Amino acid sequence: RVMRVRNTPDEFIPDASTEEPVQMRLGDKFWIQAGSKYNFTKAFNMELNYEWYWKGEDKYQGSRSKDYTYLSDATSLYMETLNIQANLSSIHSFLNYKFPVPGDLSVGYYMPINGKNAVIAPFATFEVALYF
Repeated sequence: RVMRVRNTPDEFIPDASTEEPVQMRLGDKFWIQAGSKYNFTKAFNMELNYEWYWKGEDKYQGSRSKDYTYLSDATSLYMETLNIQANLSSIHSFLNYKFPVPGDLSVGYYMPINGKNAVIAPFATFEVALYF
């Protein structure tokens, strides 16, 4: 991969003359997800999920005698997220000729618990799936 690499540590933004091929080794990733789902009825259920994600630093190496370690700054990532979701489905009623359209409706809330070098902002989702 061709990148701009600074010549000295006090150089803030390297110019085009510092471009050179650099070898990049991506950091290891580990990802664990655990959850539970409770079906209140055949049409309504709720889920609770926990996700743990860690990515190690990327490593850079070049052919010149320069310091490439600064390129690895802020390339590691750590995040823990909690998710609660409610699902409503009309598939069972559709198969029993009690509802005219087969589909799913889901509402979810994602709440980051902890993190490093990641966006820590809660968000909600609303999904509609219709099957034909």
